[in-house]
Amino acid sequence: VHKRTFPGIWANTCCGHPRPGEIPEAAAKRRLFEELGIRCELDRKFEFLYQADVGNGLIEHELDAVYFGRFDGTVQADPSEVSATRWMRMNDLADDLSTSPQRYTEWLKVCWPRVMDFFRREQLRA
Repeated sequence: VHKRTFPGIWANTCCGHPRPGEIPEAAAKRRLFEELGIRCELDRKFEFLYQADVGNGLIEHELDAVYFGRFDGTVQADPSEVSATRWMRMNDLADDLSTSPQRYTEWLKVCWPRVMDFFRREQLRA
């Protein structure tokens, strides 16, 4: 895999940007299929403003929408986008992010606490 940003670094399931005229949910579904061969329903759960210096003279500054979905099938990763996949329990990912942050993208390190907060709030509502 030859990627311009974050080569060989673990990230979230997938990322992308809407094409001109494309709604964000359609873009999320498109990228999920393009990168991992996954088709599933997605629910937009929250958004946040993200900015980070990601190296190589690049700064990311964007409004990010975060979607969740459920998938029970076989991942068919595009080798030009993804060099490896793995499933992790949320607490295991939280632990690894705190002990080995260099393994993960800046975006995931910024987003993950928001994901955990979202799930905590959802559990309190239940």
